[in-house]
Amino acid sequence: MRHIPSITASGFPVNPEIDAARSRDLADELPFGTVIELVPNTATSTRSCELPAVEGSIGYRVITDTMHPRIRNHVDILFDTDTMIHIGGRKLNAARAMGWCNDVNIRIVGRIDMAHLPASQKELQILLGRSTFALSK
Repeated sequence: MRHIPSITASGFPVNPEIDAARSRDLADELPFGTVIELVPNTATSTRSCELPAVEGSIGYRVITDTMHPRIRNHVDILFDTDTMIHIGGRKLNAARAMGWCNDVNIRIVGRIDMAHLPASQKELQILLGRSTFALSK
């Protein structure tokens, strides 16, 4: 069984509602506290990427964690293990449904003080000064 850490590399408890990890080579561009949004280059699904099926569960994300040194030029989105998506008549965990997506850009939305890390998408939205934001669960 795979061990899932309960603390991020930034020292905060894991929070599947807002956390994202970045590869170490992106540390200068995406330091801890960077708020990002995924921007797909295409709206189509592929065998390895079902981003359109999980977009409503992603929202904005805060870089709070670092990936294994062998991974380069990637961002990983943390999902709650209970978040399930229906695809082609199958029920899949959102992380498995999203898969490995290569045709996605990251847009930097802002930066937050890690001392005031939000606990939810709603709190993150308020910190960013966004008045409305759709997030389906």
